[in-house]
Amino acid sequence: VIQAYSGARAVFYPDQNNFGSNWWRNRPRQCADMGAVLFMMSDEEASLFGPSYMGLSIEKLEAMTDEELDDLAARQKADYYKSNPLDKEKVKSCLDLIMA
Repeated sequence: VIQAYSGARAVFYPDQNNFGSNWWRNRPRQCADMGAVLFMMSDEEASLFGPSYMGLSIEKLEAMTDEELDDLAARQKADYYKSNPLDKEKVKSCLDLIMA
C-alpha cells in the first residue's frame, strides 16, 4: 500500500459502512506518512481525524495547486497524529485514567 501511495497526491476514501473491516484504521495513517491528501466522502468519519479532513470536495482538491496540496497533506498529518497518538506513554496514561 505504501508503494502504491508513494506517488499519489490524493487518495479517495469511500464511505465505510462496516467499521469492523479495519480498512479505515490504516489508510489515514498511511496517507499521512506518505504525504498524500486523504479525501473522505463522509464528514462524520473525517471528524474522527481532525478538521483538515472535513469539508473537502473533489472540485476543491482538483482546483488546488501543488503547494496547497502539500500544505493540506501536512495539516492532515498533524491532525491525524493529534487524534491518534502513537506515544506508548500517552496511551498508558490514558489507560491508567480509564482503569482508575
